[in-house]
Amino acid sequence: MTSSRGSIRWRTFIVLWIFWMLLAQDASAGTVLTGALFSALISLATAPLVPRFPRIRSARALAGYVSVVIWDIVVANLRVARWVIGSPSALRPAMVEIPIDIHDPAVVAVLAATVTLTPGTLTVEADPASGRLVVHVLHAEDSSTVAGEIRDRYERRLKEVFAC
Repeated sequence: MTSSRGSIRWRTFIVLWIFWMLLAQDASAGTVLTGALFSALISLATAPLVPRFPRIRSARALAGYVSVVIWDIVVANLRVARWVIGSPSALRPAMVEIPIDIHDPAVVAVLAATVTLTPGTLTVEADPASGRLVVHVLHAEDSSTVAGEIRDRYERRLKEVFAC
């Protein structure tokens, strides 16, 4: 196994063992050893299921990305509230297919999750192999504008954050 998988196993083991100890609220030798045994078995069994996550290339870009996402979530909450309270009949829901240049499954999952976290949008399909994202949008004046915003605000920044 690669060192990346090894570090995943160790991190998983440590987190599981800490949770075991917190839940057990007992530091007896039997509890400590049982927790270590189960944590080791679970971390070994689940290691092949954990995808390889790409290296973060720039912590500064990551901080910028998180800032943009938080800002967009706040703004989208206000926008959706205004649409729903104001005139819901004026909404123009749409399914938008967005071509993407990211092919790493983990980064595509981050992109899809970001879109879904933003109120008014929901990722319906994310396919790294075909390079597309399908998004349901609560209100879209123009599908190409929605696609451009997602590519510019999120995809471009994710490509700066990760080595992909």
